[in-house]
Amino acid sequence: EVDGVDGILAAYRQTFKSGLTMSGPTVITEVIQTAAARAISSQEGAMKEGKQRYTVLLILTDGAVSDVQETARCIAAIGTAPLSIVIVGIGSADFSGMQFLDD
Repeated sequence: EVDGVDGILAAYRQTFKSGLTMSGPTVITEVIQTAAARAISSQEGAMKEGKQRYTVLLILTDGAVSDVQETARCIAAIGTAPLSIVIVGIGSADFSGMQFLDD
């Protein structure tokens, strides 16, 4: 979990310094489910203090999602979570099959 653009950039750089290489298959349902659970928990904690909290999940991928239908079902199932999901395709892969996730 990071705060702000500087936090995102630092996490991105640190991840690739670790030697991570991006590869397939691209399955993001578990990440989405975990982020939704954390967002709900965080919001519940904030509400106890009379505050609100909202989460943005940024997913950087070098390939199209492998199981688009399962990803769509997962997103629908977590629809009440205080969470926005931003998926950014990196590279030259064909991401057109994921367009309906944005609709």
